[in-house]
Amino acid sequence: MLGAPETRNLFGDTTAEETRGKKIFLDAAAITLGVVLVCGVSYELLEDIRLISGEPQISFLIVLMSLTFVAANYVGTRKYR
Repeated sequence: MLGAPETRNLFGDTTAEETRGKKIFLDAAAITLGVVLVCGVSYELLEDIRLISGEPQISFLIVLMSLTFVAANYVGTRKYR
């Protein structure tokens, strides 16, 4: 197994805080994936039928992905406080 081993407590179990952190991260990643897929495909389709001018740029999706992940991570952290 490559990489750093998972942090474990004295008895080999993950702590509640680690489990909560993983849950927050996975929820934020899932929300980000959904938002970027929906917005990316919608943006491309709108450009194809010429409802918007200009070509879609990957930088817009990267900014959207970053902002969505940060917001979802913040909301998840507040939720599981």
